[in-house]
Amino acid sequence: MLQNEHIHSMQMRVLNSLPQNNQIPPHSLLDPRRRGERRMQKPESYKTMLLPSRVSSIAKAIPCRCFSIDFSHEKPAPHQLEHVTTRLNETVPLMFRQRMDYTFYRRDVVCDDQIFSIQKRGIEQLMSHFGMIGTLGQVFLPHVEMEVLSVVPVIDEGNVRLRWRVKYVSFLRLLTNPRLLRFDYRVKNLSWFDGYSVLTVDGNGEVYKVTLQKVF
Repeated sequence: MLQNEHIHSMQMRVLNSLPQNNQIPPHSLLDPRRRGERRMQKPESYKTMLLPSRVSSIAKAIPCRCFSIDFSHEKPAPHQLEHVTTRLNETVPLMFRQRMDYTFYRRDVVCDDQIFSIQKRGIEQLMSHFGMIGTLGQVFLPHVEMEVLSVVPVIDEGNVRLRWRVKYVSFLRLLTNPRLLRFDYRVKNLSWFDGYSVLTVDGNGEVYKVTLQKVF
């Protein structure tokens, strides 16, 4: 009993020595449950430190929605027509050599091929059509190449007009004229035909219609 009274008196001395605004209620020291509650309380500085991290974690959990504006029903800008013009100049000569560039065509592009009297719809059919022409040209013609004669962007109409030429040598000519086996002679005596293409571009800078015509 004397020992307990001595401990109690020491606790009271400590409490009396504390400032009045920071005094801890005596019952909180004596009651173990109250002491546990006080230990569980976090200081304001700790809450302030956690606030930015909580906000950042919540922000990461919220999905970010990206909105794109569709300009497919508007006319293209001049720089978009220039981009199509550049790509045609670079890729059309590769028609019978390797796969062409289809990155500037729309997924639902329409190809009106008036040379073969056929229409193709969609980028897959367009790629298949041009790929078949390129393959057949390499199989049935010992020499075939394609060149660009002119590419003109028409800003008012929103299209690019391409004039091209296919130069070739047939097997019949090669058999009747063996000199065509010589490359320097062959390139100076190639048969050829000209074609004309109109590529209509939308406001997104993508080609949505291609018209092919043969020039007589």
